[in-house]
Amino acid sequence: MKTYEVNNDKQVIGMLYKGRIDLAFTGKIIGKYIINTEIPEASEILEWLEPSLKVEMNYLVISKKAKDYQRKLEDINRGLE
Repeated sequence: MKTYEVNNDKQVIGMLYKGRIDLAFTGKIIGKYIINTEIPEASEILEWLEPSLKVEMNYLVISKKAKDYQRKLEDINRGLE
């Protein structure tokens, strides 16, 4: 098996879509974002394998110095509900 080292998730998803590689390891959230925004035609070809190899927690940080930080935080929490 040959392995490749890439610089970013967009590059590895592009390689997978173009058939240059058969399998890629990337985060599902960022991977779906890249596919939806930059390579939408790949959504019909690429398939996510289950179960996940690893599950990681994601965190969002908002500075209290940011304009309307409290409203932004409330909007995010409401969206998560």
